Amino acid sequence: MSFADLNWKKPDLDQHGAFVREHRPLFAVAPDVLKLDDLTATLRYAESLAEWADRVIIVPKAPGVMERLPREPWLVVGYSVPTKYGGTDLMMAELAGWSVHLLGGAPRRQFELAHYLDVVSADGNAAARAAEYGTVFDARTKRWQMSVEPRGADMPYRAFAKSCQQIAQMWRDG
Repeated sequence: MSFADLNWKKPDLDQHGAFVREHRPLFAVAPDVLKLDDLTATLRYAESLAEWADRVIIVPKAPGVMERLPREPWLVVGYSVPTKYGGTDLMMAELAGWSVHLLGGAPRRQFELAHYLDVVSADGNAAARAAEYGTVFDARTKRWQMSVEPRGADMPYRAFAKSCQQIAQMWRDG
């Protein structure tokens, strides 16, 4: 198990905590910090996750959170990559010196951000959504392409697997 996410809009911390304890993932996500007042509870929960996960991701979405985060080896900051669907008000300069998990954004944009941030992980939501239509990321062109044939019930899985291979290739090639 590599990654234990949770529903950021309505987290079930009991279920999530039990899952993390059972599976001991590399990364576990703590609830987003939507208000500065949430930080203490989120840090307390994150510390409990750190007993079972190698790294815990905290997603700061309120002003003043970054300067109050403790520098812990297990703590990773989740950065919501700005897209037409959303993003964060965090300035990239605030992330200097932090290990970062990229939330959202296309693979090409995530890769570009890695030139400026210490990116330790990135989500694959864009690849998963594109795969529903048989669209695959191409490492050579750094663009999406229609290329998964034949169509069929397993097409999204094949497209997602191919995109993941291509994204990993892009990161390896630098």
